[in-house]
Amino acid sequence: MSFTALSDHSLASDPGYRQTSGLDLEVVDTVFEFDDIGAAGRLLEFYFGDRGRRPTHRVMSFSVARCIGRGSGGVVTLAR
Repeated sequence: MSFTALSDHSLASDPGYRQTSGLDLEVVDTVFEFDDIGAAGRLLEFYFGDRGRRPTHRVMSFSVARCIGRGSGGVVTLAR
């Protein structure tokens, strides 16, 4: 299960915005690993309310999108 799949809102990045803003994208795949299902449920319920109340996995994958400004040296990191 993906961590952000529990969100009521889209957390997808906008490729058009990145391109027109001169940003390159680097995606880093990572996970949340909880000690037990109870710990996962407490955190996920805090973030996502009822949708996160009953997790079925102790490990949840998610990707982090790093938007890197070409020539500006700036880095913006967005979880997705």
